[in-house]
Amino acid sequence: MATIVSQILTKIRRKLKDSGKLIYSDAELIEYVNDSIDFVTSELISLGDPEMINEVTMSSGDTIPDDYFSLVGIHKVYMKAGCLYHLDNQSSFSIRYFATKSKVTKETDTLPHKPIYDVVIVNLAAIYATNRDNLGVSQDSQLLQQLRQLIDTGKIKASGQQPQVVQKG
Repeated sequence: MATIVSQILTKIRRKLKDSGKLIYSDAELIEYVNDSIDFVTSELISLGDPEMINEVTMSSGDTIPDDYFSLVGIHKVYMKAGCLYHLDNQSSFSIRYFATKSKVTKETDTLPHKPIYDVVIVNLAAIYATNRDNLGVSQDSQLLQQLRQLIDTGKIKASGQQPQVVQKG
């Protein structure tokens, strides 16, 4: 079941100790949620997550899709001025591409990612919120690494695979 933005905002406010909405507005937290969605999207694309792949049939000269991030695999196409053209002048062709996720704008929207990534979105949005007035974010690099590991673990769990244990030494 998809997660509603209002549920995420409640969890973020609990972390921030701002249940009375005295410090952060909903609009500000929604911006942080969107930044967190972008982070999760980028991480999943970098991991090659199949759920981030869309396939579309296009005609030569069509505008690239709004959610286009990058091509998946090798295609005989080129881009010019935001349009896609086939190198062999085929009138119709299919492409596979990594797609970005849509932004949320209101409390009744649903998050575009699986609920398994909610913890990452909540924690990262809380980090963004607490850092809005602080420019020193060196302590957050370790937290970001932990969030990346959560995403990777979530991707593994969602696929039904067992996590790999890496031994040092």
